[in-house]
Amino acid sequence: ATLLFCLALPLGTWAAITPTDYEQTKALTSSYTAHWKIEAGIFHLAIEAEISGATGWIGFGFSEAGGMPGADIVYFETGKPDSVTDAWALAYSNPAIDDCNDWTFVSGGVDNGKIFVEATRPLDTGDPQDWELVDDSNTRNGHQIIAAWGISETISWHGQDNVKADAAHLFQNKPNSLVALQQSMPNVQSVDIVHSDFAIPDDVITTYEYWCVNLADLLGLDGNTPVHVVAVEPIIDPDTAPYVHHFTVDGFHGTGQTADDFHLPSESY
Repeated sequence: ATLLFCLALPLGTWAAITPTDYEQTKALTSSYTAHWKIEAGIFHLAIEAEISGATGWIGFGFSEAGGMPGADIVYFETGKPDSVTDAWALAYSNPAIDDCNDWTFVSGGVDNGKIFVEATRPLDTGDPQDWELVDDSNTRNGHQIIAAWGISETISWHGQDNVKADAAHLFQNKPNSLVALQQSMPNVQSVDIVHSDFAIPDDVITTYEYWCVNLADLLGLDGNTPVHVVAVEPIIDPDTAPYVHHFTVDGFHGTGQTADDFHLPSESY
């Protein structure tokens, strides 16, 4: 005779997320973090946010331009502790529930001051109310993602502070900086051009400070080697950021070394 034991295991557990179970992590804010990995056509997601009580809700979505309208959203509520909701947004309001739930709940709850949830879905659900998650490895910004959370048992308005939009590469952990992206390419060099000790006049509203650099010298090249600028990114000291309005960048050929040699105007007003 053979004895057969059947065990019923809960789908959800109340254990916190283990970040090492996932391949990529992105902190959207100091309070909200997303973890994910992709295996065999399945997107595995874990999200967590700090909350101040034993109840709450947490959401994550894919957006065309970083806003709610048109976004594909999944959210977890402690009022429904063993499930996640597949939804999509029509406007800046509570999202509408999808006709078909394509997310599979793994675990969720509140642990040590954080609300968390783990869930999975196919990259392509075939559902017109879902976004297909396509390979973004060779794109500039990857996917636009949105996040929100709150302390009520069911989803509600998140307020001004518990919401964030950002960009992330889902398929490969690539830098969001264009300069950092270019640096990873062969035959690309980078150099920081930083002006120091500029005194901001206190008797004008706007002033332009011009200075020139020789890229060939900075990169250690001879004067006959072509140099092409493929990316520019500002470096701004946080202490002086409130006083910086914009940059202008011009390229010149010649032997001049200063702004005066190229007849750049000195403007203040």
